Amino acid sequence: MAITTDNLKLVLPDEDEAYDVKITNSNFNKIDEKFKTIGDIKLIDEKVQVTDKNNKFTGTTLDKVLDEIDDKVSNISLVADKVKYTDTTTQIGATNVQQALEWAVREIKALKQEVTGQTTRLSNINTELETEIGNPV
Repeated sequence: MAITTDNLKLVLPDEDEAYDVKITNSNFNKIDEKFKTIGDIKLIDEKVQVTDKNNKFTGTTLDKVLDEIDDKVSNISLVADKVKYTDTTTQIGATNVQQALEWAVREIKALKQEVTGQTTRLSNINTELETEIGNPV
């Protein structure tokens, strides 16, 4: 006597029974129908249960957890003195972005001052040369 599977109720003929194509076709049709049902499943986020093993969220459904994530992400504020900085190249000693920016601004100001000084020096040399040899123009 044939038995059926628990979930899909597929017919499992006994080994001593003759092959019956109708039973096989019926089993295939049940499987095919089940795949159609699986393909039609739509997950609704307020019905999807969430298990949080690390206890980072208070919500127990997908919609609530997504709302919590949205709140956390939208409240992120990047402030230069709070953003860590790892200096592997210049060794300026900064530990956050604010310190690195302040160092860069000081360096730029020093370079600007040096360029201004060099420009003044070259202008003075040019004036001295014009005085000694005249203006070649």
